[in-house]
Amino acid sequence: MPAEYPQLKAAACHVAPVYLDSAGSAEKAVALIGEAARAGADLIVFPEGYMPGFPLWVALRAPIHNHDLFKRLAAQSVRLDGVEIGAVRAAARRHGVVVSLGFSESTEASVGCLWNSNVLIGRDGAILNHHRKLVPTFYEKLVWANGDARGLRVTQTPAERPNPRSMPPAVSHAPHPRRTGRGRPRCLIPRCGGTVDHHAARDALWARFFMEAPPRPRQSVARSSYVKRA
Repeated sequence: MPAEYPQLKAAACHVAPVYLDSAGSAEKAVALIGEAARAGADLIVFPEGYMPGFPLWVALRAPIHNHDLFKRLAAQSVRLDGVEIGAVRAAARRHGVVVSLGFSESTEASVGCLWNSNVLIGRDGAILNHHRKLVPTFYEKLVWANGDARGLRVTQTPAERPNPRSMPPAVSHAPHPRRTGRGRPRCLIPRCGGTVDHHAARDALWARFFMEAPPRPRQSVARSSYVKRA
């Protein structure tokens, strides 16, 4: 008898946030959750760093020119118990869907310590998993701190349509088969900053950030002439 697996409809929201505006990004996410739910989605996924936006400028120009942008990112980064995440949780509960959301996380313990985080929200609005990226990749280290392993686990979710012969799927943000239960269907959610892979957005951001940077100072060596006198 062939194996039967849960039926799952996922919505990949490959969208831009309201850049460096966490309240606007949360409002946009709430609207998209409603749209995806009306289309029958069970699982709704947002990109890495969706709220308030991926700090792509660190890949485009030297850190010395990015202080103002970092301050804006830090000011708009959100806490897990903040109103922005709360609005997304309420939308998940209202529509009965599971939501995976990437966000830049701040803390009351510091004004500048941030994490590249992800939250998995259940149908009832409860937080199923909270994960901070273990090691920021390449230039991300200029923005985000190292995370921890507390959220490095597989989460059992009810994000499937009823099928009495199958087990609920396990959702993981780290695609490693050994971290899932034996015989249990897996739903892996790989993620990356959406703007990085879009050539039009990359070219526009390059022109914006690179052209606004002050010209690099050039050092010149003055030539001296020596006259030999007899």
